[in-house]
Amino acid sequence: MKLVSIKDARKQFKEIIHRALKDNEEVMISSDQGNLILISQDDWEQMQESLKLLKDKTALKSLLEGHKTREMGKMVQGKTVSEVFSDLDD
Repeated sequence: MKLVSIKDARKQFKEIIHRALKDNEEVMISSDQGNLILISQDDWEQMQESLKLLKDKTALKSLLEGHKTREMGKMVQGKTVSEVFSDLDD
């Protein structure tokens, strides 16, 4: 993560934005009032999704079990689309 002062961030703002968008580089901008992190919207949305998953105990448990199963070299047979949405069939 690149660290820049707010003074330098003002001078390099276009470059900082380009790096965040094109290179997915996180930039910490420091000021007398505190620091902030500049990231792309895509990176922010991915982090939000990860946080939601971590807050959902059922989804987190399923994710961790899946990782454990994969690490053990086991293959889990997934469901077909029809099986997943079978309750929606009329």
